[in-house]
Amino acid sequence: MDRKKLLLIYLGSSSVLILLGLLMIFSASSALAHDRFGTPYFFLLRQILFLLVSIISFLFIVAKVDTEHMKKLSFPILVLSLVLLILPLLPKIGYEAGGARRWIRIWCFSFQPSELFKLVFVLYLSSYMSRGKDRIAPPLIILVLSSLLLLKEPDFGSVIFLVILFFLCLFSGGMRLKKFTLPALAFPSVLLILIKSKGYRMERFLGFIDPWRYKSSYGYQLVQSFISFGSGGLFGKGLGCGTEKLFFLPEPHTDFIFAVIGEELGFIGVLGVVVLYWFFFYSGYMLSKLARKRFSSILILNLTMMITLQALIHMCVNLGLLPPKGIPLPFISYGGSSLLINMVSLGIVVRSVLEDEG
Repeated sequence: MDRKKLLLIYLGSSSVLILLGLLMIFSASSALAHDRFGTPYFFLLRQILFLLVSIISFLFIVAKVDTEHMKKLSFPILVLSLVLLILPLLPKIGYEAGGARRWIRIWCFSFQPSELFKLVFVLYLSSYMSRGKDRIAPPLIILVLSSLLLLKEPDFGSVIFLVILFFLCLFSGGMRLKKFTLPALAFPSVLLILIKSKGYRMERFLGFIDPWRYKSSYGYQLVQSFISFGSGGLFGKGLGCGTEKLFFLPEPHTDFIFAVIGEELGFIGVLGVVVLYWFFFYSGYMLSKLARKRFSSILILNLTMMITLQALIHMCVNLGLLPPKGIPLPFISYGGSSLLINMVSLGIVVRSVLEDEG
C-alpha cells in the first residue's frame, strides 16, 4: 500500500473518531450541561469551537512548519514546556478543579500544560534517538523533573503515561534493551511508594482491585462503568438513550465516555471504535516504516503511539483492566487541550510524510 492511501486511512480514521466524538459528547453531556448551565448544548458548542481552532492549527502546521527546524529546536521547546508545567502551581495563574491545579486560564478558556508537554516530550525523544544517541540518562532526567512537577499538581495519571511513553519511544528509536534495566527495575518500587504516599491513590487502587466490595465509595466509578457496558448488550440502547450518564456515571463526557459508547452503541459500537483506533495505529506504523528520513520515521511512529496509548489506557480504565486515571479518549472525549494537541500531532505527521516524499 502506498503512502497516499495510508495517509488517507490515517486521516480518515481520526476524522470519523472526531465526528463520533461530537455525537457522544452531546449525548453524554446534555443532561449535565442543562443542569449546570441551563442549556444542553454547552459542552457541544465549546467542543465545536475547540475543533475549529484545532483544524486551523492542523492546517497551519501542514502548510508552514518545517520538521527539521522542529528537530533542531526540540530541546529549547522542551525547556519552555517544563516552565509551563510550573504555571498551574502559581497563585492567580493556576486554575484549580477537583482538588488539582492542572490548568491555566486563557481568557474564558483553560489550558492544560501537561497535554502540551506530552507532545514536546515525544518530539524531544524522537530528535534525541534520531541522532543515534544511546545514553538513557539525559531523557531520564527530563522524565524525573517533569514527573516531580506533575506530582505537585497532582497529576499521577500523566506521570504513569509519560513513563510508559518514555520506554516506548526510546525502544522504537533503537535504544538497546540493557539500557532499560535499572529504570525498569526501579519503576515498580517507585510506583508502589507513590500509591501508598497518598490516601486517595490507595483508595482508588483498592476500588480497582475489588470494585464491588467498595461499590458505594472507592469502586463507585468502575461499578457504574460496568453497569453501562453490561446494559448496552450487543447493539446498545440507542444513541442518546443511555441512563448511566444521568448523574450516575462520573465524568461521562470525559474520563468515562467509552462506557457511554458501550451503553448506547453496545458491543458493536465498542468494537467499531477499537477497529478505528487499530486502523489509525496500523496506518501510522506503516507510514513510519516507509519514511526515508530516520527522524521522520521515529517521529511518525512515536506520535501515533502517543495517541493510541492514550486510547488504550482510557478503554482499559473504563473496562476495569487498569486503575482509574484521568486520561481522555483521543478525538472523542470533551476537552480543548487534548483535542488541540492531538490535531497538532496529526499535522506534524502529515507534514513529515509530505517532506519525506520531497
